[in-house]
Amino acid sequence: MTALAAVLALLCLVSGLVGALDVQHRRAALDDVLLRGGPLTGAALESYQSISDANATAAGAFLAGDVDPPQLRDRYRTNIAEASAALGTAASGAPDGESAEAITRITTHLPVYTGIIETARTLNRQGLPQGASYLREASALAHTIMLPAAEELLRQENARLAAAQDEAAAVDWVALGAGLLALAALIAAQVHLARGTRRIFNRGLLATTACVLAAVTWLAVASISAVAHSATAREGTAQVEAFANARVMALQARADESLSLVSRGSGRPYELAFADKAGKLNGDQGLFAVAENAATGDRTRPAVDQAVQAWRQWQDNHRDLRGADDSGDYNLAVRLATGADPKGTAEPSTVVDQELATAIGLATERFEAESRLARDAMANGELVVGVLMGLAALAVGFGYAPRIREFR
Repeated sequence: MTALAAVLALLCLVSGLVGALDVQHRRAALDDVLLRGGPLTGAALESYQSISDANATAAGAFLAGDVDPPQLRDRYRTNIAEASAALGTAASGAPDGESAEAITRITTHLPVYTGIIETARTLNRQGLPQGASYLREASALAHTIMLPAAEELLRQENARLAAAQDEAAAVDWVALGAGLLALAALIAAQVHLARGTRRIFNRGLLATTACVLAAVTWLAVASISAVAHSATAREGTAQVEAFANARVMALQARADESLSLVSRGSGRPYELAFADKAGKLNGDQGLFAVAENAATGDRTRPAVDQAVQAWRQWQDNHRDLRGADDSGDYNLAVRLATGADPKGTAEPSTVVDQELATAIGLATERFEAESRLARDAMANGELVVGVLMGLAALAVGFGYAPRIREFR
C-alpha cells in the first residue's frame, strides 16, 4: 500500500505538471496571436492598403487639374504617413528572412516614390506635359516593386499568424490523457483498497478523485472553449484577408482608370490593366465572390453587399467613361472620372473602398475579441491545475495513512 500510495501521488504530480505546462504553452501561443501576430499582420495589411490607396489618390489628384484638390492631397499624405508607420511596426517585430527583405524593399523605395510624385505635381502645376510621364513612372515603381513587396510581406505575416493560431487551437491530448490515467488509477486503487480492507469509502482517496476530476474537467472545458474561440478568430482572419484582397484590387483598378486618362491617347495598357483587375474581381471565383462567401456575419454582410452593388455601378459608369474618351470627348471622360459629373465613377469607387474598409474593421474587431476570449479561457490555468493536482497528491497520503497504520 505504501508503494501504491507513492505511485498514485507521483502520478497526480506528473499529471499536474504536464497539464500546467500545457496551459502555459497554450496561453503563450494565444498571447503571440493577440500581441504579436495580429498587430504585425495588421501592419503588413495597412502598408499594402495605404500604398495602393496613395497610388490611386495621386493619379486621381493629377487628373483633377493643375492644383490638387485639398481632400485628395490630405488623403495622399495620410496614406504615406500610415504606410511609413505600419512599416515601422512591421520592422520592429518581423524576424529575419523574406519579411525583413520585403520591408527593406518598401522602405527603400517609398521616399523615391514620393519624390517622383512631387516632381510630377510640380510639372503639372506648371502645365508641362512631362508631369504625366513622372506620374506613370511613380505608378510603375509602385506596381513592380512596392506593391509586390507589400503583398509578399502580408503573405508571410498571414502564414505566421495562421501557424500561431493552429498552435493555440491544438488540443494537447497528452495532458488530458495523463489526467484521465490518474483518474482511472485512483478508481482502480479505491476498488482494490475496498476489497482488501472491507471499507467501501476512503475519504482521502475520494478527495483525491474529486481534485483530479475537477482539474481534468477544468482543463477539458478550458481547452474546448479556447479552441472554439480560436476557430472563430480564425474566421475573422480569413474575412480580413478576403475583404482586403478585394479592396486592394479595387484601389489598383481605380489607379489604372485614372492613368488611362492621364496618358491621353496612350492609355491603352492601363485600360487593359483595369480590365484584368475587373476580371479578378468578377465571376463566381472572383475576389468579390470570395468576400461575399466570407461575410457570414450580420455586421459584415451589409457592408460587402453595398460594396458589390457599388462595384457594379462603377463598371456601368466606367463603360460610359470609356465611351466618352474613345469618341474624343476627353473633358467629359475626365469629369466622369473625377466626380464632377454625378454619373461618373468617383462616387461608386469611393463607396466600394469605404464599405470594404468598414468590413475589414469589423472583421478585425471580431478576430481581436475572440482571441482575447480564447486567452481568457486559459487564464490562471496552470495555477488551477497545479494546485488541484498538488492537493490530490496530498490527499492520497491522507487516504492511505490510516490503512497503513492498521497493518502496522
